[in-house]
Amino acid sequence: MVDLPELQAYAVAPGVPVRATTAAHPGQVFEGKVQTILPQVNSNTRTLQARLTMQNTDRRLLPGLFVKVELAGNTQ
Repeated sequence: MVDLPELQAYAVAPGVPVRATTAAHPGQVFEGKVQTILPQVNSNTRTLQARLTMQNTDRRLLPGLFVKVELAGNTQ
């Protein structure tokens, strides 16, 4: 899951390619795509959540891990 600022979330659609990096695994890039964007805006943060499908066969990405995500040319 990734939080998207509401103004950018509406420009993202399912199937958009994503690339993610994390400080826990420097130099490694995880690739995937947007699976779905959930329809509810968080009123405190003004973000929407997107569910991503990532290549993670070696289980380096763990729930709750902070990652930097690039969505179709944008960085989140």
